[in-house]
Amino acid sequence: ALDLNPPGRPYRGTARNHLANAVKRRFDQSGSQADLVKLISLYEEALELHTVGHPYRSTSLNNLADAIIERYKCAGAQKDIEVATALLSEALDLRPLGDPSRDSTLSSLATAFGHRFDRSGGKDVLERTIQLLMDTLALRPPGHPYRDATLTSLASAISKRYKQSGLQEDLDKTIELGLEVLALRPVGSPYRGISLHNLAVALGSRFERTGSDSDMEEIIRIREEVLGLCTPTHPDRSSCLSSLANALDYRYSKAGKHEDLERMIQLHTEA
Repeated sequence: ALDLNPPGRPYRGTARNHLANAVKRRFDQSGSQADLVKLISLYEEALELHTVGHPYRSTSLNNLADAIIERYKCAGAQKDIEVATALLSEALDLRPLGDPSRDSTLSSLATAFGHRFDRSGGKDVLERTIQLLMDTLALRPPGHPYRDATLTSLASAISKRYKQSGLQEDLDKTIELGLEVLALRPVGSPYRGISLHNLAVALGSRFERTGSDSDMEEIIRIREEVLGLCTPTHPDRSSCLSSLANALDYRYSKAGKHEDLERMIQLHTEA
């Protein structure tokens, strides 16, 4: 369809959008670099057509930035993050408060800043990431389909700040967010396992700080559930076995329960 509608034809934009949507779906499934190159080319063409003042310019800016972020994740070129940040900053200016797509641009911009922090650090970059995610969350109230993903990203960012600051409130907030994520990912959710793991890690950090027995009991409960989600052939089963064994080791050293010792031996043997 695109070949039958060369530049200048009135339906080229529609044909290009249909092609871009199909290529994106295939890239999301396969991760093909050829598809990503094609997608970026299509989005660049769209942006050229959607000049300043065009009603679809913000969409084109956001689409191109998201594709460039995907390229950064594959190749790691710092320039890609800089370009994506500039594109998304322009898109955000075109999507003021009240715009139904503002949350999408805020989320993408937070992703770009998050990658920048992971690469180069910087307290100001991390604070900007957290603020963008908080603004995104405010636009994704309970019931929003992407609230759980936004909560997860915010918990991760605040956890990184805790590692820098050592502030108890950051650690407590990470756990609070993790609990809300878990409530949105019930048994059967494909993302429950990773959410359980993240919460156990955060509780482990608080346990190391406070020595709370209740935190350790919750860690053991969570690690048992995580292990139950790992089939015998799961690639992470060995680490799940070891994590649960280590938690039981602490409880055994404190309470001396024989059943904890026997369970530890069983877990370490399988691991």
